[in-house]
Amino acid sequence: MTLTTLNAKLTADLQKSETPVILCGLSLGAVLTLMQLVKPATKIIGAVVSAPQFQAPNRLLMKA
Repeated sequence: MTLTTLNAKLTADLQKSETPVILCGLSLGAVLTLMQLVKPATKIIGAVVSAPQFQAPNRLLMKA
């Protein structure tokens, strides 16, 4: 699974949400959270990130 795929799945889940959300992410989760925060008009009202990786680790992710 790639970072792009994970981000697309998270985007789809957030679009289904009827209520505002607060995202929390550690490492790769922090990268995904930051990727969501730069999108306009999201339902995210807050975020907590810890130890985001500077560069996306696509080569480290395994295929689904």
